[in-house]
Amino acid sequence: MNGTNNATGVLALLLCAATLATAEVDQQLTPAHGLDASTVAMVGDEAIPYDWFLHEFRSTFFRYGDDPDVRQTVFDAFLDRMIIHEAAVRDGVDQNPELRRRVRERIESLRSFMEYQLAMTERAMITDHYLSELGLGLDDFEVTDDDVRAFIKRDLQQRPGAPENVQPEDVPPQVLDQLRNRIRHEKQQAALKERMAAWINEAPVEINQSLIETVPLPHMPEDMPRPGSRMP
Repeated sequence: MNGTNNATGVLALLLCAATLATAEVDQQLTPAHGLDASTVAMVGDEAIPYDWFLHEFRSTFFRYGDDPDVRQTVFDAFLDRMIIHEAAVRDGVDQNPELRRRVRERIESLRSFMEYQLAMTERAMITDHYLSELGLGLDDFEVTDDDVRAFIKRDLQQRPGAPENVQPEDVPPQVLDQLRNRIRHEKQQAALKERMAAWINEAPVEINQSLIETVPLPHMPEDMPRPGSRMP
């Protein structure tokens, strides 16, 4: 009986200590009242931008399923990484020469990719608007049931195991929408080819073919169908 009481007492002390430790951590993480609207937290002397957390949340919230407090859950994991980073910097890890070299290489690679993404976003928005003004936007091309039947016969019924005489009404709505979009894209590309020669005449194009040939090709298994190829 005494052993049971002793064990119960030890558990109570451990629970009390854990509660006190949690309270101490919570007290240390109490939000400061002096932070401006652009700062989600201060970790040491570093202000953590709200935009960082916003992007973190948008890119990771889906991992937490039906968590009723998903904002806080994502933030807690995010904050842990910021705290660990601050500890690493405080210990001088960020001054390691080999690490700095690897960081620079990685950052330059990401910067190049982000510049590409920004440039392509701007060009896509301008191009889409221009094509819409010319009546060449995707939504300007009508897709009829006859177009869908021809596409199914040309591209889908040639594949092994495909059913015969498939009609548009036999195709699930979501798949039918995808087929219509693909057909619409093909019609747009055909129309753009007719315009391309005139555009090139107005703005001559010079190509550095040798650079194109230096792009490393990804390794693809021999039996994997290539993009644009039809299945046998």
